[in-house]
Formats: sequence, C-alpha cells, structure tokens
Amino acid sequence: MLEALDETGFTWLFNAVPDATLVTDESGTIVAANPRAAALFGWTREALHGMKVEALMPERFRAHHPEKHAQYCATPSTREMGAGRSFVALRHDGTEFPAEISLSPLRDDLPNMVLVAIRDVSERRSAEQRLFRERERAMVTLTSIADAVITTDPAGVVDYLNPAAERLTGRSMAAALGQPLDRVLPLVSDLSGNPVESPIVLYLRRGPGGPEEQVSLRLQGRLLPIAYNVAPLSDSEGKFNGVVVVFRDVVEQRGLARRLAHEATHDSLTGLVNRGEFERRLLRALDPSRAGRPATLCYMDLDRFKGVNDRWGHMAGDDALRQAAAVVGAQVRQRDTLARLGGDEFAALLENCSLDEGIRLARKVQQAVRDHRFAWRDETFHLGISVGVVALDPESDPASLLLAADGACYASKDRGGVTVEVARLGKSFARRG
Repeated sequence: MLEALDETGFTWLFNAVPDATLVTDESGTIVAANPRAAALFGWTREALHGMKVEALMPERFRAHHPEKHAQYCATPSTREMGAGRSFVALRHDGTEFPAEISLSPLRDDLPNMVLVAIRDVSERRSAEQRLFRERERAMVTLTSIADAVITTDPAGVVDYLNPAAERLTGRSMAAALGQPLDRVLPLVSDLSGNPVESPIVLYLRRGPGGPEEQVSLRLQGRLLPIAYNVAPLSDSEGKFNGVVVVFRDVVEQRGLARRLAHEATHDSLTGLVNRGEFERRLLRALDPSRAGRPATLCYMDLDRFKGVNDRWGHMAGDDALRQAAAVVGAQVRQRDTLARLGGDEFAALLENCSLDEGIRLARKVQQAVRDHRFAWRDETFHLGISVGVVALDPESDPASLLLAADGACYASKDRGGVTVEVARLGKSFARRG
C-alpha cells in the first residue's frame, strides 16, 4: 500500500515522523506501521501488519472499537492530536500506557484508509498529576493555615485570598478578585494612623527579605494591628509575576508583650514601679540634658509593719502593703514615680520639684498614712511611715542617692517616724520636723 504513495515521498515521511504511526483499512486492520510504532508497542513491524488495531488496546475497550471505526470511515475528517482523542494503549508485554491519537483520512483514491498517529503521554500525565497534587497540597495548606495570604499580579491586582485573609479583611474572594491590593488591604501607621505604602510598593523599593512590618489594617470603624511579610512571585522563567503578602493579627501578641513589659518593670503585689525600673528612671532624671530642673528623691519605710505579719500573717501584711501603696499614691502627683523597692520600703521620684516642695509632700504622706485605718478582716490597725529625702545632684549617681535617702529614712525611723529627715550628700542629716 505504501508503494502506491511513493511518488509523493510518503514512505520516507511515514518512517521519519517521531510519533508512532499506523495505516488501517476499512476493517480496522493495520496495513502499515512505522519504526516508532513498532518500538512503542513492542512488536515488530511485520507482526503489526495484518493485526486488528483494537489488539493494541486493553481487552475492556475492544468491543466498542469496530463500531467507532466504522462511524469515522463514514464521515472521515482530520482530528488533531490532543483534540479530545485519547485512549489507553497496550504493549506487547501487557503493560498499559495513556496515549493521544490523531486521525486523518488518506487520499480520495484510497477510500477508508486512515492514518493513525499515536503519542505516549505517560510522562506528561505524570507531570500533570504531580502538579495537580502539589496544587491541591498548596491549596489545602493555604486553606488550613492560620496566617492570612493574599497574592497579586505584577500590577498589584488581587488574584487570590485564603480563608484567613477573608476573615481578617472582611472581604470574600469574589469581592476581592480584580481589586487593587490597597483597597483590599488598606494599611495605616500604628502611630499616626496615616496610610502607609502598599506591600507591593515596599517590595519594589526594598527588594526581597527585610524585617516583618508592623502596621494596622483599617477595617470598618476600627484598626486591627497586624504584622506582614511580602515576597515575590515568579514565573517559570524567573520573571516577576506579582507578590504574596502573608499577614496575621497581632492584637494578642502585642497585649502579651505589654503585659510582659509591665511585669518586668512593676511590682506584682502593689502594681507600683519596681526597683529596677525606678533606678532606670532615676538615672534618666540625672541626665545632663535635664540640668537646672529640680528633683527630689523620697525614701519611705512603713512603721510597725512587722507587727502585722507577726499577728495576722503574711496575707494580712500583703494587704497592708497594697493599702499603703494606695494611700501614698493618692498624695504624690500624677507625674511622679512611686515605686516599691522591696519588703515594706517605698520610694518616690519627684521631678520638677524643689527640696522644700518635696519635704511638704513627704509630710502629707506621713499624715495620710497615720490617719488611715488599715483593715484586715474584722480587725483595724494604724501604721506610720518614716521618710528621708534628698535633692538630686547631677554629679551623683542613683546608688549614692538611694543610699543617702535610705540613711535619712533610717534617721526618721529612729525618731519614731514623725519627722522628715533630709540628706545632703557628703554632709550630716538635717532634721525637718
């Protein structure tokens, strides 16, 4: 049969094409097979000649093939490879593989002769399945993770949101698709509340990497603190194809950070500033840039406090400390720093306050503590407080100032806690009744 077409070079082309190619007659019998067909199916070309084409299919598909072949021969037309024509092929060794076929009628003078090209698509199908599995895995991951994810095209137009992003932004996927990123993710500064640059603009300016950004997401009637990172998306050739923005709600994280910071700088019993934070603020008050601004340090020690612990126990003592902190706190100014240094010792840093003003305030503290009726369950008792004061000297240091004020407080306690004792660095105490 091929000899009839030799004048057109058909035989040479038939044998040279890279796809497995057969010629079948009107009955579906193979009348010619090229070398590639023999290699693909594992038969010799001679063995393929005279074989029914359905013999190259698994048994389960053979019954319907003659009918389909007859239908094609009745209305022959060229059907291109991949145009919805695929089947499962069978090799000589019994193994199966997915294949695509194209069908073309031969010349009019060879009626019902069909040129069949067959292509093994095993590798392509495997690659497609791998890609499908990877995509499914990625989609399941994006759907299930707690972080919100938005992707955009190169122009910054949103093309995907995961469910977490829908929840945080309050926008559905359908409403967000095709919208500019700035509209779906309107970001503002935590400090000023003014709009900040879009994540895609940030990426184009800064490039990949960089620290996590801390901003707020403007929602209807409120601001939601978030942290986000932005990374580029690239196509198979490495060309910039948009960005992926990963962000999360940091309200709880910031609240925890504030609580930890507060706990690190405050006394857990009274809620006052602790010793470490007080010394840091005292050092700051001694900075040369604050020269010329008077400030006074008060050192205070509760009187008769040990008797409370001895009589009613430490729970009563703790409650007395809390009450004392409230009484003293009501006397100092709002801008002053009141601290519990430890045990029953307190200190106050009175900034923009002269020594004389500090002494007057210390007397008020003593009177308020003496007048307060401390209560523990059904019992009431009175306490006193000894106070030593010292004017801040920029040439000194926190440790020296605290030591001097503590010495003055000790002198006040020796006199029954009814006086305010003044310490002058390098000099003896001066009694102020």
